[in-house]
Amino acid sequence: SNNLKISEMTDFLGFIGQIIHNFNKADLIYNLLNDLFTPLSTKTFAILNDKGENDVYEMMPDVVREKSSLKKAYSTLLISLTQNNISSLLVTETNKSNLPLILQHLLVDANDLSDLQVSKLSLSALSLVANIFGNDTVNDPKDKYNTGMSIDGISSFLLENLVKSSFQIPFQNEKFDIKDAQYRFIADEIANILKVLFTIKNQELVTYLREVYFPQIQLPTNVGDDLVQNLINLNTKDFKKYFVNFVLQLKS
Repeated sequence: SNNLKISEMTDFLGFIGQIIHNFNKADLIYNLLNDLFTPLSTKTFAILNDKGENDVYEMMPDVVREKSSLKKAYSTLLISLTQNNISSLLVTETNKSNLPLILQHLLVDANDLSDLQVSKLSLSALSLVANIFGNDTVNDPKDKYNTGMSIDGISSFLLENLVKSSFQIPFQNEKFDIKDAQYRFIADEIANILKVLFTIKNQELVTYLREVYFPQIQLPTNVGDDLVQNLINLNTKDFKKYFVNFVLQLKS
């Protein structure tokens, strides 16, 4: 439909999420979703990218709100795929060519602090995607449709882009106020992503941080080493507390 309202698309994504939750073990539904997911994503992105003539939609508060709801609905749908153990749907022969576009949209939304709820949900979705696909395979033993699928290059893409976002979001955006509870929630999600990456990549992440990324951003060696040691030694809950203080100290 060319006349689909934004709110109708948002409702439809919610409906698909309910289908996933209730029928995730049904072969017929999996096959239906396999055929549906790329067109569904393409339509969602087309609606979000449509700014109207002379970007008029960007100046209409009701459209901005509706697009925010659509972004949240799409991230929630991706989260539903992982939580219901059918992430393999994203990397079937039918859908895997669309995965880079999905990740790019999540990264853009995660870095956009004009809508903190969208940013947080996008980071949550990226964390789950990294946990599932972080080693170029589908890492979910409960996914009955996983047939040893591989996704060449996704692990390096996630490593580089999630590390970059983890430091750009709090440190290169003037809006980021770690003293504000909403921004602390964002910091918590970033800390969780770094712990997920370490769990999956381990020494590869440590080497990348110390030898590639920290020199790029000119982070002092002692500061970088302290972060790495806490990333290695602390559990996720304690690392979140550490990371909030880390951001606070460097921004003060």
